[in-house]
Amino acid sequence: MIVLALLLAVVPTAIIDRSVRVPPTETRSLHFSIKNRPATLAVEYLAPASGPVVRLIVMAQTDESRFRAGRDVVEIAATPFDRSGSLKSYIATPGEYVVVVDNRAEKRAAAVVTLKGTLAYDMAPREARYLPPQVRWIVVSSSLVFFFAVAWFAGRRLQAALKE
Repeated sequence: MIVLALLLAVVPTAIIDRSVRVPPTETRSLHFSIKNRPATLAVEYLAPASGPVVRLIVMAQTDESRFRAGRDVVEIAATPFDRSGSLKSYIATPGEYVVVVDNRAEKRAAAVVTLKGTLAYDMAPREARYLPPQVRWIVVSSSLVFFFAVAWFAGRRLQAALKE
């Protein structure tokens, strides 16, 4: 059972496999989420040779409304305007993301784009990190000083209470 779970975790998961129709001067969004660990997103797109050029943009879902309003957003990855291409991006932070198919460059024709995307989670074990010896010494000694100061203060208050 554990071996099966590990094998399924390593195999890339298909998150996008569809055709999208994008009207002229508009965009379409495809939402996906990354859970618990970093992942690599790979998306291939293909538009008909006679169709308009499009581009793909990957961004956080929280930036989608800013993008639609025409404001600057932080793009995780983007392709140039073309009829076909691929996009591969490493996403380090788990969360909600969106792939935007952008047809704003075309003023007359709608774009029909076939998308195929996979998400491969990073299964490498995380290496433990340690503080340098000097910093470790400062943390331990300051913790001990704080502990003994609290114990001394509490002891004095208890001693005063017992005398009364």
